[in-house]
Amino acid sequence: MNNSWLGESHLKSISLVVNGDSGHRFVCIVQHDESRSFVSHQEGHANSDSNDSGYLEQKEPVKSLQPEVILHPTTVHGLPANSVAKLLAPKPALCGQDLEVTINDLTFLGHPVKFDMRSLDGSEDKHEQLTSGAFVFAVQYGCRSTSRFAEAARAAAQAWQAEQRRSGYVTR
Repeated sequence: MNNSWLGESHLKSISLVVNGDSGHRFVCIVQHDESRSFVSHQEGHANSDSNDSGYLEQKEPVKSLQPEVILHPTTVHGLPANSVAKLLAPKPALCGQDLEVTINDLTFLGHPVKFDMRSLDGSEDKHEQLTSGAFVFAVQYGCRSTSRFAEAARAAAQAWQAEQRRSGYVTR
């Protein structure tokens, strides 16, 4: 049984996509990377035996899926990040609706939201202004749990939007 949060139910990644003054982009992505899988060689492991010299030998490596956090990725699951970001963080007029985009064998599920910039009127901050954003889950195409991921994306995006209204935190 696979206990990794990325291994269960075909979840491949979670990402944050924004649209602002500098265009559409991925801020970060948390994904499983096979090349970073940790191989356990612990002494006394159930999959080890001692050899003639008394040293433990690993019969079969035990893999633990290690998530990888990438800030400002240039590719997302082998696809150009900027192109995928344009699909996942649409114009503000299209915000407030669930979004489902399938590319190759992945389905991206999100809920883009528009950020209210009125709370920043008169601000002297020179930071980039963000106009919209989305939490996006990438799942294996055909995953039966897409409605759960869409609901989680919607809840996260709405909480993000509410925090922006309350304090301007997102666009500070």
